[in-house]
Order: sequence, then C-alpha cells, then structure tokens
Amino acid sequence: KKAAAAAKPKSKGTRAPTPGFELIGKRVSIRWTGDPGKPWYSGKIVEYNVSTEQHLVLYDDGDQKVHHLEREESVKQLKWL
Repeated sequence: KKAAAAAKPKSKGTRAPTPGFELIGKRVSIRWTGDPGKPWYSGKIVEYNVSTEQHLVLYDDGDQKVHHLEREESVKQLKWL
C-alpha cells in the first residue's frame, strides 16, 4: 500500500492534501455559481485524474463535470453528503 500513499498530491501549506482515488464513490453537492439562484447540485465522484488532481462528478440529473475539489471546498462551494 506504500505506492498508494505516494500517489497523493503534495500538501499545500498547512492544509491536508485532497485525497484522489479514495474519493471515488463519495457523494457531494456543489454550488454552481454561474446558474441563476446559485443552486446546489448533488452527484457522485466517479473518476480522478492524477495529473490534473481533478475529479469527475456525475450529477443526479445526468450531467457531468470535472472539478478541482480542494478549490471548490476552499471557497465553500462543496458539501460532503
């Protein structure tokens, strides 16, 4: 399991690094600030890209989008379900 630990992104400052593959299957709600009313949309994390450190979220309505979850969380646009 040492290889899995090495695959984690490096910590930035004092924040803990965002887990990568460990989040696949987890549910999130992300606020879409570009939509009128800034609604929250819920979905499931289905993929992780190591090189970009981004996750693909498959939303409950069938839409999908790639997100940098650490960035979304830092601006309070992400909730863990």
